[in-house]
Amino acid sequence: MFTERSIVPHFAANRLLAGLLVLVLSLITAAASSLAATDKPFGIDTMLRVAMLDDIRISTDGRLAAFVVTRAMPDSGEGELSSRIYLADKTKGPAKPVTPEKTVCDKPRFSPDGSKLAYVAQNEDATDVYLLQIATGQARRLLRGRDEILDLAFSPDGKSLALTMATAAKTAEARQPGCDDEVEILDTGSGVSSLYLAPLAGAATPRPLVTDRDVAAFAFSPDGRFIVFETTDPAAAPRGRHHVTPSGEPSPRDATHAAIAVVSVAKGT
Repeated sequence: MFTERSIVPHFAANRLLAGLLVLVLSLITAAASSLAATDKPFGIDTMLRVAMLDDIRISTDGRLAAFVVTRAMPDSGEGELSSRIYLADKTKGPAKPVTPEKTVCDKPRFSPDGSKLAYVAQNEDATDVYLLQIATGQARRLLRGRDEILDLAFSPDGKSLALTMATAAKTAEARQPGCDDEVEILDTGSGVSSLYLAPLAGAATPRPLVTDRDVAAFAFSPDGRFIVFETTDPAAAPRGRHHVTPSGEPSPRDATHAAIAVVSVAKGT
């Protein structure tokens, strides 16, 4: 049985949240000042100058906060966006960026002891995972050139990372046997999202845990022995297609098949 546990100390986080609020207000003020300096109406160009803050994470001791700031690249004429990860320390003043300016970095995740920060860096043709030593500011590439990484999380002992990675999408016929007449399949989406485990020491080669079904949200059990995840039944008919009864007639219920499953970290079953 899995129990939910809070990892955000209420009082220790107050100064961090106040610092984040100051940062948001400063970004809004800067954007407003830029708009007021011109007579142009608010449009796409102005909107791209406004920074967006997302994916706020707080360390277990409440001392650090990591978050993503996304804004338009100043030298880009096509409105390209750049996402940087900022780190705020309640004992050291304003938040500072810890990733390069012109690289899209997101999904910051603290290690359980708060000494490391894992994050994803997206290049034109690859997605890498980096591990930042917070005390020194040194980052090393943990995984290189993997498929799209949807999410990641440290194990409770801090010795490995669980990741969901999406493979390339497969095309589908416009209409497949068994589908409702009004349902037309245009594509299967972004492919299959599989669950892997990568050790932080050594070569960090990801070990597959779940590859026979889609994996959505996931979380470690408190002892780190299991991962519980949201999924769909791999033996079920695709979404929008009805089950078929033993007589060959369509079943009246729709095939959505959302489910919660558990996998052993040691055995992968």
